[in-house]
Amino acid sequence: MFSRRGVGSALAIILTVAFLGPFGGNMILPMFRSLKLSYNVDVLMIGLGITVYMMPFSIFQLLSGLISDVIRSRKRIAFLGMILYSIGAFGVAISPNIYLFLISRAIQGAGNAVAIPVSMALVGDVFPKDMRGRIMGLASIATTLGTTLGPLFGGYISSTSWRLGFILLSFLALCFGLLFQLVLKEEGITYELERFKSTLSLLSRSFFNQRVLILSFLGFAVFFIHIGLFTYLSDTLTLPPYEYRDDVIAQYLSIAGLGGLLAG
Repeated sequence: MFSRRGVGSALAIILTVAFLGPFGGNMILPMFRSLKLSYNVDVLMIGLGITVYMMPFSIFQLLSGLISDVIRSRKRIAFLGMILYSIGAFGVAISPNIYLFLISRAIQGAGNAVAIPVSMALVGDVFPKDMRGRIMGLASIATTLGTTLGPLFGGYISSTSWRLGFILLSFLALCFGLLFQLVLKEEGITYELERFKSTLSLLSRSFFNQRVLILSFLGFAVFFIHIGLFTYLSDTLTLPPYEYRDDVIAQYLSIAGLGGLLAG
């Protein structure tokens, strides 16, 4: 059984990781003008900053929860994820060219992918069945809040320095990573090594399941349209006849996230 402090620590990890993923991923949307000027590239290269963030995010999260079972530690994997996220964000801040910027974004996405499945595993480890639905609902709200506040923060901070925004994000992730390492107690967690093989088998069968493939394609299509629309708006609103400031663009982008937050 977990103490009240242990349950609170686990909940903090779950909500923080759920928030930081979309927050850091969407933060660059209102920064397009500043990024294009900094690196002297077109919107296509800047838009890749979202793509390279999401690619490792979609791949690595399949295995990190299972790896935490193998090494018998949730907090080590969560800590590793936050450190990678922090390194990636700091790398973005100091990148002298677009190529290092994209590599750093990929590292940032990989760090988020490592941390998220571990935080979701904590829901089953710590909370009783009758509470898990509510905890997942809170995590969903935290994700939507990150989606809403990421562009808003990015737009306002870029009026000072877009690099400063990523430095602050790196520092925040590092602080939370260290906090997780210090406060999370794992005595009450049961690790199931046999689940590793069974889950890999389930994943391999899923690749040949028609319904799973259809749902995966639909999810990809919805996400593709969503990111494509936001990328288009982020660039178009910087051009004539609009020529909006980054903070104004951020407000428009955050409206959609606010709608999702209210719905959640």
